[in-house]
Amino acid sequence: MSKFNPTLWSNEITAIIKTRPEVLDEWVLVNRGFYRYACGIGGTNDWASITFKELDTRETKLARETRCGRAVGFKTKGEWRRYLTRDRIKALTYNKKGEPDWGAGSRGQTFNKVFCAKLRDLVEQYANGDWHVVDKYFEYCTPDALDGREDKAEPVAPAAPAVA
Repeated sequence: MSKFNPTLWSNEITAIIKTRPEVLDEWVLVNRGFYRYACGIGGTNDWASITFKELDTRETKLARETRCGRAVGFKTKGEWRRYLTRDRIKALTYNKKGEPDWGAGSRGQTFNKVFCAKLRDLVEQYANGDWHVVDKYFEYCTPDALDGREDKAEPVAPAAPAVA
């Protein structure tokens, strides 16, 4: 089975919520960033992701769509800090300045922001019952669904006491 990061279109987020509706009240890690390769809003590469504590997915080519399976969020707002490795957390937030600002954003700027939110605050339900991601942080891109287990910190056993 190949590993992939599904893009959270309406059918994928609907499948996640229908499989496990209680995930709406759980916390997820939201990652939003951009790289400005040219001045102005048109010269920007945007990315976004929603990291679940666990995300079991499967890829099927039957209907030319990706189907998401079971998703588990973090139980408390701060649990992700204890769950992910310290290096991964440090790499998630940065703001690198580029060239001097020409009035429409500075070329070469790289920005990444991470915060924790309840999934319920990031999604909205259509009249037909389908769900979709709506949030100002996803205005220019569609978020990827990520599995937090890939970045999970492994517990380290304490060293044995030295015997003299």
